[in-house]
Amino acid sequence: MGATQPAVGGTQDQISVTTLAVRPPEREDAPFQHCVGSPLAFPLPQVPMDYLPYSAQTSSAAPNVHQPGAIILRPIVASQIGRYERNITQSKDFRVFEVSPGPNNFTESSMKVANWLQLTHPEGARFFFNSHQRVFTDQNILENDLALDILAAAEQANRMAAESGNVCATMELAIEKLSEGVFGYYFVDHEARIIFWPEIVKSRELMIHVRGVSDKNHIRYALEAQYWKHCTLFPNMRALPRQAVNCLRDIIAYAHAESITSQTSLSPFDLDELSNILSVVDQVKDNIEKVNEHSVCIVGMRFKSSLHRMFIYLSQTTARYLDMFFRAKFVNFCGQLGARLDADRSLYDSNSKKPHPIFIRILNVVLFNSPAIHSESLHNIWVDNTVVKPRWKKFISQLNSEWNSFTVFVSTSLVFEFTDLLIMAVNCDACCGCQFPHSSWSR
Repeated sequence: MGATQPAVGGTQDQISVTTLAVRPPEREDAPFQHCVGSPLAFPLPQVPMDYLPYSAQTSSAAPNVHQPGAIILRPIVASQIGRYERNITQSKDFRVFEVSPGPNNFTESSMKVANWLQLTHPEGARFFFNSHQRVFTDQNILENDLALDILAAAEQANRMAAESGNVCATMELAIEKLSEGVFGYYFVDHEARIIFWPEIVKSRELMIHVRGVSDKNHIRYALEAQYWKHCTLFPNMRALPRQAVNCLRDIIAYAHAESITSQTSLSPFDLDELSNILSVVDQVKDNIEKVNEHSVCIVGMRFKSSLHRMFIYLSQTTARYLDMFFRAKFVNFCGQLGARLDADRSLYDSNSKKPHPIFIRILNVVLFNSPAIHSESLHNIWVDNTVVKPRWKKFISQLNSEWNSFTVFVSTSLVFEFTDLLIMAVNCDACCGCQFPHSSWSR
């Protein structure tokens, strides 16, 4: 479970929650249960950031930062944060932890780095936030002076953003170490609900293998999906806007209605799953405009699967679901000329049926047309190198039912054959007047 995060008090309670920007306490002495290091002065999200010279800001907030020239920055997307690929193992040595006497703040880490907050994701992952530069990182800044390198990368990225004029009041920065001296980064704009960079970027990870993208309002769906992925990775200290929950409810309600009335619905979920999702979203409504990392993570949640590279419709409740739905909009060319309107329609090839190879034709004759039926089902499931998940589940369920019926038929046939053999043996024994040896088989 995620750690309890600081409540938003004072004047911030009166501010209408319209974005998912981080909402830290207004006062320096506000209590932090997971505060690592010295007391922090948090800038309010509503205060514009472009009036501050970044050189002065970073020099006071992060002393002894490494020289920015030694850092190489690479644009990345939120799905490239390697939280689930780190494979960090724990020590097998058994040690009895020594508990100090008296009341103690056991929520505070034993290791501290000044000006950084240590936060806990609802799944249990640990990450860090620097309020002075509004930087999130999933890296372990507690060792090897990594905090200084990340602050140097943040200073360099902020300088690039300031020089290009791409600075907004609710801007956040995420940094991921890729290799020695090389750091990946992206900025987040909560007003526009996208991620961005202060440079020209060509990212294969952003495209998720979708071909034919040529319009800015099309790629926006991919950028917004990455925005919700960012909110899923770093959900703490955020208040859930009512607009986001209402948007998700509308999307789910339409997908539910379309799945009922159409056999070719574009929904990445079947009817039962949509009903369950809707019930989860109804529970989230009680936390609207409240700081609650669990609800934020749910809204932007993305399903994780060992086959997530194949299931593009699932692509990793409010942020999780919105991440997935906007990825589906991007894959289906939503709002574009020639958008996919049916789940079994290809965007790149005509839907005219191609003749089966001679080998399949022969098998159709031998196997009573079963290969043709399964081939057509698979073509309706695998569309443009994308698996249509509801149809895949239905297809696998049908195959399991067929195999179960075959198993029952074969088992019943074997029982009858074995019974016939026993009856024949008994009849033969009675006619010939001989007896079988008292073996386990005859018994």
